[in-house]
Amino acid sequence: QPCQATDNPGAIGAVDFVLFCVKLWDVETAGMTLKSLIGPNTAVIPLQNGIDAAERLIPILGKNAVMGGVAQISATIQEPGVIAQTGTFMKIVFGELDDRMSDRGTAFLEMCKQAGFDVQCTDAIQVALWEKFVLLAVNSSVVALVRQPFGKLTPDPDIMDLFSAAFAEVIACGRALGIKLHPEMQARVEKATRNFPATMMPSMAIDLLRGNRLELPWLGGKVVELGKQLGVPTPTFNVMYAALKLYANGEPK
Repeated sequence: QPCQATDNPGAIGAVDFVLFCVKLWDVETAGMTLKSLIGPNTAVIPLQNGIDAAERLIPILGKNAVMGGVAQISATIQEPGVIAQTGTFMKIVFGELDDRMSDRGTAFLEMCKQAGFDVQCTDAIQVALWEKFVLLAVNSSVVALVRQPFGKLTPDPDIMDLFSAAFAEVIACGRALGIKLHPEMQARVEKATRNFPATMMPSMAIDLLRGNRLELPWLGGKVVELGKQLGVPTPTFNVMYAALKLYANGEPK
């Protein structure tokens, strides 16, 4: 404090930490603007949805600069400068991509704690990324497809069957990649979905209703892509992705 802001990262110089918070379609473009911020020990913590933001930043910024990060929050831009939180949870999980505990990770953890954040530094960041991805890939696709908040969906057994089938597919993809997802993962995510606030909708569903661009290629589309690569059947995601992809760049013209 006081807050200092600029739209010119090149004027700042090297920094200790970068919280990288853009939408998934801007990862490479925004990543290019960060090069002047990177020093020998700078940590860039991407907080995108999906599972591949760090992988996409490494060719631009170098492997040493990039950590892994997860933002657990449901929020949307209500209007310019106003962010509305639509869920009840808000947490940051981060860690080194090679799962070691580092000095910079410990330092950032302490800063977050002093600021009053709910934060965790993990030695299993890929598991944390996938735990969010399982929930978000499914929930963003199902809710965007049906265009109703969770309170309208979870009482319907047919819709819950849709959630269950989709959860099983993305969990199977994760395990095929060697991600150590908890044996009770399916039951956990189904319970979490049933307990979401009745008015809550994932940001991708809100973007769809507003006619905005969607993160579909990196969420539901990523599950379809992984299923093909890994030989894991994803029939539920194949249908949801096909039904939504006409809206991926906004309202079809």
